[in-house]
Amino acid sequence: MEQLFQGQVALVTGGGKGIGLGIAQALAKRGARVALTGRHQATLDNAVESLHGRGTSFIMDVRDPASVEAGVRATIAWGGRLDILVNNAGIGLLRTPLSDTTLEAWRDVIDTNLTGSFVVTKAAWPHLTASKGQVMNVSSISGTQGFPGASAYCASKFGLSGFTEVLKREGAELGVRALALCPGPIATDIWGDWATEEEVARMITIDQLGEIAVAMLGAPRNIDLSSLVVTNAVSPWST
Repeated sequence: MEQLFQGQVALVTGGGKGIGLGIAQALAKRGARVALTGRHQATLDNAVESLHGRGTSFIMDVRDPASVEAGVRATIAWGGRLDILVNNAGIGLLRTPLSDTTLEAWRDVIDTNLTGSFVVTKAAWPHLTASKGQVMNVSSISGTQGFPGASAYCASKFGLSGFTEVLKREGAELGVRALALCPGPIATDIWGDWATEEEVARMITIDQLGEIAVAMLGAPRNIDLSSLVVTNAVSPWST
């Protein structure tokens, strides 16, 4: 397998499982050293083992600027540089009509999905400009269209897509590339009883999305991939 990212260091927030771990594994397979962050050490420890000696982990809460600063410093101390930032940490609030959405729940989603990505990116920005690196924001198809019962989630992801567009323009002057990955339904544990096992089995897998992410990150810089929507050719809910 081609070592596209040999010598590069990546930081993946929310990297202990799901989409974040899938991207981290794909990066590590291609030579990157990967720092995973999250809020649960046991989950992170298990995830690091799957990187086969090419990773480490740090406790980091993207909602807490002090925690973020410490996590970025720890990553630089471990890797000596930062070439790739993947803003993946996020939470969902689905099947919740506007009338049932509390201000507390709204703020929790926005603070995690949108403000958290801003805080991490700002802390990492000097290191990314030094390496002329890349930022990948894991948005969602919900950042391109609205879905009933997901006002806070859609607002956070639309905001993240807009944030990416600003980073794309500001970063271009500094040699930093910004990308947004906007997946549709992915086979993760987020679904619970919202989808049957058969429906989840028809969704895009974490491994597939990880391969798409590294293809974007590995693409030549003259190719514009600022935002890519990835979804199932046939809806998992089709009968």
